[in-house]
Amino acid sequence: GQQPQQRASVDIVINGKQCTEQEIQILRNAGSPCLPGRYWYDHRAGGFGYEGGPTLMWGTPGLKVGGPLRPNASNGTTGVFIN
Repeated sequence: GQQPQQRASVDIVINGKQCTEQEIQILRNAGSPCLPGRYWYDHRAGGFGYEGGPTLMWGTPGLKVGGPLRPNASNGTTGVFIN
């Protein structure tokens, strides 16, 4: 049968998806301080920020964490998409 989902040690949501403990470890291995919160993450470019906010920092692209990047992640109004 399936094993029950282990509760993550830190409450982090990325692109609308609650991170698992495995995803928390991926973030830690990439150098993240893993602070609790709700974030967006651009898997292609590596940029991230708080949900609804601008880019805070550029990190490692391609991490297998969170859900897909939403078009309204940073509340931008330009209508321009990069990637």
